[in-house]
Amino acid sequence: MKIEDLIEEILDNNITITISKFEGEKRYCIPGFYKSAGCVYLVQEGEEVIAYQRYGEKTEIGDLDDLLYLNKYWWNITKERNAGYTIGIDEEWKKLLLGRGIIKAETKTITTYS
Repeated sequence: MKIEDLIEEILDNNITITISKFEGEKRYCIPGFYKSAGCVYLVQEGEEVIAYQRYGEKTEIGDLDDLLYLNKYWWNITKERNAGYTIGIDEEWKKLLLGRGIIKAETKTITTYS
C-alpha cells in the first residue's frame, strides 16, 4: 500500500493529520491514540506503511481497518492501565469504528432513587 492512498482515506473520513520531517523523512502524525503519546506516526518504508507508536512499537498497516484495530488496541490499553479512569473512544474515530463493526455501542439504563 502507498501511504498517500491511506492518508487520503483518513482525510476523507475527517481525521486531522499533521505532517513533519524526522531524520529527513516525511512522517504523518495520526491523532486519537490515547496513551500512545496521543498519536501514531505513519511512515512509508519500501512497500510497507509502518505505524510507529509509544514504547518503540511498530505495526505494519495494510489498510484503514488495520489502523482502526490499532486505535482500538491503544484505547483498550489506556482503559486497562488506568483503573477507575473512564476514557471514551476518540470522537474523530468513533463513527469509523462503529461503522466497521470494530466497536459496538451499548446503552444501559440505570435506576437511581432520591
